Amino acid sequence: MDRALEFERVSFFRRVANYINLITLFFTHEFLLCTIAFAVQTLLFHLYVTVFMARGSGLFSWPTG
Repeated sequence: MDRALEFERVSFFRRVANYINLITLFFTHEFLLCTIAFAVQTLLFHLYVTVFMARGSGLFSWPTG
């Protein structure tokens, strides 16, 4: 339950950041800047979710030797 709520919380902030990015694109017409911002947001989101999920699951605990 804790992981699901954390995922929803992080997803909500990601959606808010995406809407802010779209509003910025609408007013500035800087497509490259917004594309880079979307890419950074996506990478940070996936990195955070992978690290957070790895803490609570044995799925990512690979055999070390």
